[in-house]
Amino acid sequence: MSLPRVYGPGPETTANPVTKTLRQALQNGFAFIPAHTEAVGSYTFIEDVVEGHLLALEKGKPGAKYILGGPNATYAELFQTLASVSGRRLCILPLPEGLLVGWSTVYGRMASLLGIDTQLKPATVRRLFRSYAMSSDKAVQELGYTITPLAQGIAATLQYFKTGRYATH
Repeated sequence: MSLPRVYGPGPETTANPVTKTLRQALQNGFAFIPAHTEAVGSYTFIEDVVEGHLLALEKGKPGAKYILGGPNATYAELFQTLASVSGRRLCILPLPEGLLVGWSTVYGRMASLLGIDTQLKPATVRRLFRSYAMSSDKAVQELGYTITPLAQGIAATLQYFKTGRYATH
C-alpha cells in the first residue's frame, strides 16, 4: 500500500520527509533524484489533509475510505516546481538505483554504529523508483475535497521556511 507524500509548513519530523527534502535542496542548491524513471508520487499539501479529514467527519459515508491525495508528479517535476517558485537555480542529479541502494546500505550501517536513527534504508530507496500515482476523485466528488496545486503548496511551504510561521494560502 502506498500513501500520499504529505508536505507543507510545520516541524520537520520523520513524518514529513518531503518538507525536509525541499528545504535541503534549497539550502544545498541540488537534489538527488532516481535516474531513468518517470515514477510519480502524489504530493499532498498538509492543509488539504486536515481539511479532508474534517470533510470526511462532516460528509463522509460510514465505513467509506477516501484518498486525500494531491497532484501526481515525478521527482523532476517536484524539484523543477521548487526551483520555479523559489526563483533559485537547482541542480537536479539523477542517480541509478544500484548506487542509491548501496549508499543507503553503507550509510545505514554507519548510522547504526554511531547510534543515529535514519529513515534512509535500502527498501525505502527501492520504493523511490516505483510509481505511486493516486486519484482523489471519490473524495472530491463525495466530500468536496480540493487539491492545492503543487506550486501553490510549495509557495506556502517556502513562506514558512522564511518566517517560521504558518499562514494559510
